[in-house]
Amino acid sequence: MNARADGGSLGVKPTKTLLILSNGHGEDVVGRRLAQRIGTRAGERLRIVAFPTIGAGDAYRRAGIHVVGVQGELPSGGFAYLSLKNTLMDLRAGWPRLLLRQMAYLRRHRDEWDAVLGVGDLFSVYLNRFILKKPMSWAAIAYSVHSAGPSGYPVHPGWWRPLRRGDVQAFVRDPETRNLLRLAGIASEYVGNPMMDDLAPDRTLLGRMQAALGAESLDGQMPLIVLLPGSRQDAVRNLPDQLEALRLLYHRTGGRVRGAVAWAPWQPVEGLRPALARVGWRVREAGHLAAPGVVLQGPEGLELSLFVGAFAELIHLATLAIGQAGTAVEQAVGLGRPVVSCPSPGTQVTRSFLAAQQRLLGEALAVTEASPAALAEEALAILQDPARYRRMAAAGRQRMGPPGASEAIARRVVDRLLRGQVLTA
Repeated sequence: MNARADGGSLGVKPTKTLLILSNGHGEDVVGRRLAQRIGTRAGERLRIVAFPTIGAGDAYRRAGIHVVGVQGELPSGGFAYLSLKNTLMDLRAGWPRLLLRQMAYLRRHRDEWDAVLGVGDLFSVYLNRFILKKPMSWAAIAYSVHSAGPSGYPVHPGWWRPLRRGDVQAFVRDPETRNLLRLAGIASEYVGNPMMDDLAPDRTLLGRMQAALGAESLDGQMPLIVLLPGSRQDAVRNLPDQLEALRLLYHRTGGRVRGAVAWAPWQPVEGLRPALARVGWRVREAGHLAAPGVVLQGPEGLELSLFVGAFAELIHLATLAIGQAGTAVEQAVGLGRPVVSCPSPGTQVTRSFLAAQQRLLGEALAVTEASPAALAEEALAILQDPARYRRMAAAGRQRMGPPGASEAIARRVVDRLLRGQVLTA
């Protein structure tokens, strides 16, 4: 790939520099995806750097994309708005100081960048309007009319005011949101949902995992339940209850279900050992797995595999998922896999978060009370109702949309930024 998404040069001095601003782990993944496609299209004429405002930006770093700015982890993982408890935790952890340092960095270095691509919520739009003042594109993946509150807008209408100027190239995640903004005099484009890109499985790995798991077709007698504990700090707290739900489901079906865990590559597996030991599970290294990971051994001889960095393969093999996450849950339903969820003991998947997520995903997401028994009961009800299963699968695909948006967004960003120059792609 001739992408200049690594901040470097291939011998030709870049004519412009694009700054990507993203504020969350899922947003970083989308930002990385866009950076790679933009770099491929622009070639050596564009230098791309990323400023993740929440977390260390591991998604960028692993892809070799140059990370700039001031990074810091917050206890809420970027979800201070979900509860007073989260807000207070972040305040005590130095959130205001981190924000001031990030704003100061942007102010000092703004002359180094020619344009901005924001990924996530309106935070990047406001940073650009008041500090950077650069031509801006924005992938507004955090908002949808489907998750709107009483106002009918994903956030209060007043917060959209910066977009009324018409100088932000905005890309929304569904046509209904585009139509709503159009009625309010706000220009935006819908070219698909970038969250659904790069989810095609590696066929060789998929075959090995399918053989190892004994996974059958969606209508087989041995459904595969994939656990999605999330990609943030909450994952360690979410997994024990999900494992208990799977254990209950295993007994309710007479052992006729299989399970697996999708674990984020930037989350250390070692952190699981003490949390799982407290509920009777242990982590065992295993060299025989089809993909990187470990084996989890639970009560009564129950055993399942935890795979690291094999989300796409697991979801393609899955019949249903039990999930307490943001992006992973949305991607799973977008691929036609019903998801069962409940409030978690962590900072992200609160009752208010789940209410918004259920509005966003509609019938594709089933929400229960916060107990493993309730999760298991709902999962079993879905598995035993083929008509409901098909409705949930169709609803998820419809709400999340098809893949292909990342390429379309990259093309439009490059055309706008390098208009009049000869491109390499």
